[in-house]
Amino acid sequence: MLCKACQKIFLEGGPTRRSEDPDKGFFDHHTSNKRLRRAIERGCPLCRRAWHSQFRDAPVLGPLSDVKATRYTIATITNDNVPDFKAFNRLIFEFELADPDTEGKGTWWAQGAEFDFQAQLELPGMYSIRVTVVETGVVTDLSALFSKEDGDEVGESTSSEHCFRLAEYWIENCNRTHTKCKTGRIEQRDRHYASRFLDLEAETPSRIRVCETDSLELDVTYAVLSHCWGRCEKLTLLKENVEDLKREIEFDGLPKTFRDAVQIARRLRIRYLWIDSLCIIQDSAEDWLGQAAVMGAIYKYSCLSIGAASARDDDGGCFYDRDGDVVRPLYLKILGEPTKRVSKTSSLSRRLFYFNISTHKDDPDDAYHEELEYSRWLSPGTYLITDCLAWFTGVTTAPLYSRAWTVQERLLAPRILHYGSEQLFWECEELDACEAYPQGSPQKSLFLQPFKQSSPYDLALLPFEQMDFRARIDREDKKSTHVLDAWDVIVMAYAQGNLTRPEDKLVAIAGIVEELRPLMQCEFHAGLWGRYLERQLAWWAGMLRSRPLIYRGPSWSWVSVQSLVVNAFDLDDSNQLYKTYTVEVLDIQVTKAEESNSSLVTDGFLCLNGRLFEAEILPFDKHERCDFDVGGSILKAAFMDHKDIDFTVKYHCLPIAIWIGDRGVVQAHGMILQAVDGAAGVFTRQGHFRPEESGICDFSCFLNGTDDVWQRFSETHGAGAGPYGNQTIRII
Repeated sequence: MLCKACQKIFLEGGPTRRSEDPDKGFFDHHTSNKRLRRAIERGCPLCRRAWHSQFRDAPVLGPLSDVKATRYTIATITNDNVPDFKAFNRLIFEFELADPDTEGKGTWWAQGAEFDFQAQLELPGMYSIRVTVVETGVVTDLSALFSKEDGDEVGESTSSEHCFRLAEYWIENCNRTHTKCKTGRIEQRDRHYASRFLDLEAETPSRIRVCETDSLELDVTYAVLSHCWGRCEKLTLLKENVEDLKREIEFDGLPKTFRDAVQIARRLRIRYLWIDSLCIIQDSAEDWLGQAAVMGAIYKYSCLSIGAASARDDDGGCFYDRDGDVVRPLYLKILGEPTKRVSKTSSLSRRLFYFNISTHKDDPDDAYHEELEYSRWLSPGTYLITDCLAWFTGVTTAPLYSRAWTVQERLLAPRILHYGSEQLFWECEELDACEAYPQGSPQKSLFLQPFKQSSPYDLALLPFEQMDFRARIDREDKKSTHVLDAWDVIVMAYAQGNLTRPEDKLVAIAGIVEELRPLMQCEFHAGLWGRYLERQLAWWAGMLRSRPLIYRGPSWSWVSVQSLVVNAFDLDDSNQLYKTYTVEVLDIQVTKAEESNSSLVTDGFLCLNGRLFEAEILPFDKHERCDFDVGGSILKAAFMDHKDIDFTVKYHCLPIAIWIGDRGVVQAHGMILQAVDGAAGVFTRQGHFRPEESGICDFSCFLNGTDDVWQRFSETHGAGAGPYGNQTIRII
């Protein structure tokens, strides 16, 4: 049953008073720790979910004593870019916590949970409603799959019978009905790319063994395991124990993640399992390099990837005890008929405050606070309360997916079972689902596309057209750049991932590169494709870190940094009246290590023609951004590639593209370069500059260079002069 504080969210009277932060439009929920604790202990399903969403890895009543109060607001979510989109409400909770920086004297508000529910608009009055018992249960569309007893029992662990039956349903449904999941894998594999599998069909369940794949039929099915190695001690395949592990592996001697993966594969009737540490000889460079080169194919031809999403190391496992009540879908039934109407000017309607969150591009002001003169509320009916953060916290930010290798594993595997600490998640080309919403989320995300839509097999379904990328942006065919847009998403997810061996930066994404090569129809140069090079040079580092000590690629490539990487260009930005590229790529060369199967890079350069301007980079502000001075014009903002910047030396700005923004102001993107001592006309990239968020910084100084600038540059750096004052330079 809903507690009184949660009932007031949905009742006619609404909140009793405004919280002390009127600009944010939040209302009081539980005004003390005692009231919140009592609501959770008595089983209020909304309070329990709100608390659980914020502190998923902590006991429900663990650090609850640190919470001073809770508050909420309601946002109306709209999307003017989607035809016939039906607006819905989002309930947002925040928790007031002690601020550790003030020794417990101050507090701060932490966002705790977001729940979506459908709402209807009634003007100028509102409904008088009565809240009844909140009912929980599984989605009835799958009732034929379970017995009544199992269907109503989610289970107190992710190893429950319910989880296995649901996994079987997802696999069967995907194999039978999902066309996209078969596309790209229709061709028969001509060999086994993995040298070894684990054979799980031993004489006794407590034993498994390593088997060579050259003795197996090509049509055997196998699962793969995605996991975090961590620092725990575990059995690995070595030169000295290969023959022993071919005979048998003691099941009880494996770490928990491996034991759980074996149990999952056996329960799903999959005989063979691939685990990197037991199927690749770890002390053989030859075996590791050979298997790393075909890692993408190993995942591509698997029937299933098992993701130990919440395990930080191999002792973490796939199976977790959990609060089954929190996993179950939450339905809210509201009974009642419309009663007396409430005046638009009544004190009741003025007390309610809403956000209007919109993705409408033409009016940025509608993305901020807007107080409505009328009140809107829920009409009688049944509402499904959806946890907006379930996928984000259970998959996107799970410990496993902080590893760079898992980007390739997720995109190339046909289907994935993510084992989270709270529930089981499913991901394939056509469906993202979880236990709470086994047929997919009732409310699709407005801003993020499913991750596997960036899969090469999904992209292969799109028409790929040749085009001149140096043409005006408003004439470019968006379909022909869709693959490159997807590549930007892949890079954004991959670049910030962790690697045990930093030199594997290009090795761990080589499988995706090979799958995309037929679509891109060009060579791949240390992170950048041979086509559309000008656009790809406009990346910027979203997090400031030291430059890696181990060489991973040339400075002009994003592989040279360890950071979130974002491409600055939006090819379909209707607010840009005109854009032209101001550089011309003349040559690009990359040297690869011979023993690396063309993945490890040892050297490289980029030769291009462009117009450079001397600049002084000013020190970092509190947001780790810099202003820069070009001939007396102070411009915002410079994003440096690393934090080891010498602010005493001169830098150069190289505009990549210039355009006129919708306010008639000259805008520009470009690279920040530093001259290499003793090497005429040679530079290294140090950062990126782009317009500040407000878009009002005038970059017209880049259009007003005089011949004196180019003459002085040529004399100083020995660069050859190009047409219109441009210079031919080399970036390494």
